[in-house]
Amino acid sequence: MSEQSRQLQEIINAVPVGVAVLDEALHVQLANAAAVGHLALLGYTDTDAALTQLGDQPLAPLMTAGGGGRHRILGGERAYEIMLSPIASTWNGSGWMLVIDDVTQAREVELQAQTQDRLAAIGQLAAGIAHDFNNILAVIVLHAQIGLLQSDLAPGLRECLDIILGQSVRAGDLVQQVLDFSRRAVLERRPLRLGPFVYQQVKLLSRTLPDNIVVRFQDELADYTVNADPTRLQQVIVNLALNARDAMARGGELGFALDSVVVDHSSYAPLPELRPGKWVRLRITDTGHGIPAHVLPHIFEPFFTTKAPLGTGLGLAQVHGIVKQHEGEIDVVSRAGGGTSFALYFPATQAVEVEVVPAAEEPLLLGQGETILVAEDDRAVRMALVATLEQLEYQPLEARNGVEALNLLLHGSHDIALVLSDLIMPEMGGQALQQAMRQQKIATPVIFLSGHPMEMEPLLADEQGLTGWLQKPVNLETLAKTVSRMLAARR
Repeated sequence: MSEQSRQLQEIINAVPVGVAVLDEALHVQLANAAAVGHLALLGYTDTDAALTQLGDQPLAPLMTAGGGGRHRILGGERAYEIMLSPIASTWNGSGWMLVIDDVTQAREVELQAQTQDRLAAIGQLAAGIAHDFNNILAVIVLHAQIGLLQSDLAPGLRECLDIILGQSVRAGDLVQQVLDFSRRAVLERRPLRLGPFVYQQVKLLSRTLPDNIVVRFQDELADYTVNADPTRLQQVIVNLALNARDAMARGGELGFALDSVVVDHSSYAPLPELRPGKWVRLRITDTGHGIPAHVLPHIFEPFFTTKAPLGTGLGLAQVHGIVKQHEGEIDVVSRAGGGTSFALYFPATQAVEVEVVPAAEEPLLLGQGETILVAEDDRAVRMALVATLEQLEYQPLEARNGVEALNLLLHGSHDIALVLSDLIMPEMGGQALQQAMRQQKIATPVIFLSGHPMEMEPLLADEQGLTGWLQKPVNLETLAKTVSRMLAARR
């Protein structure tokens, strides 16, 4: 090696990315260690041969264009950016300078960001659809429940109403999946020890999954406490377990494992999104047929399903939304024929778990003739609410928007005990109505109705207890309890 070559070799060895010098015939004359490693992964192992191809990118088009610029190439599961520039050397004639940079991790972050943006846009659209659909369901549910209260109902008609109500509940569950995906559902989070919780779910799954599926649970007996909504977390586990069942038609093993992950600035995080701190990881692994590579990037998208015509495509979308709403992250590793492993990450907490005692079943709460003002722009929903309140022995008044409601509150002759108001209405919505009531010193309590429950949170910071909320579709029992509670608080 000449002195010039030796000096150049020392220079490129100090460069943090891959650098190689090619002669006119595209033979590698000099290369640093990074370039040698990258070239090997890209399929160039015969160092005596000309370098004509890198991964999926032939070099000829780049040379014809005169080189220059960055080009993205793929080699197996890794991504690279290359730059090819012509050089003229006094020691070796003309040739090419090749720069190779491994951008796999940056590409993964970029793809994840694109996926999150896409899911957020779809979620916003889906939430809007869910809002309108909840209005329709509210009418169906309330009228069906009112009908079932009739004592002289013919048996055949009662059966029809039961079917209507049952199917409406199923439709409501579907809307809830959309709200979970779009992160518009309200969570009832509390400190929860995941070890005992997951153990109970595993016991349940062991009894309900087919006998040819073995369910195992690995727990290191540590304190895995997270701030979670048990109902939503159970939905996540059930959805993933049912997907695993479908992937193991001939049987297999479904494994659950808990461990903790500590992320700091000096350690490598399992996922780029994990912020520094302590995380609890729940891994759910099956030995099924796996997920094909071309399907994997789309599994969390709503309405994307490989189980048509039976699948809705909302199961994994719901899982993704629930995990994200818990401030968590989700990762999946799978290959065709090699099983699938989901890893769910939740921020760890040191709080003590709070035991929740189920409320005893209560009879339907009836009113005492109090006047309730219903502000709702959708006529069908308004009429259903009015009919329901009449069944509950209240005296309802109607308003099509906040302006009409405020006029009745200021100038009407009725003693209005409570306002039941939709949140979004033309001319004046529920929030503007509440603000106007406070400006006019009207202390009548307000119950908001919304198909977007997340919109309620900033409105409920009411120290006087004059604000409540109901999520559409409203059922008769919940409406009766909420109205009774708000009226009791006013007395």
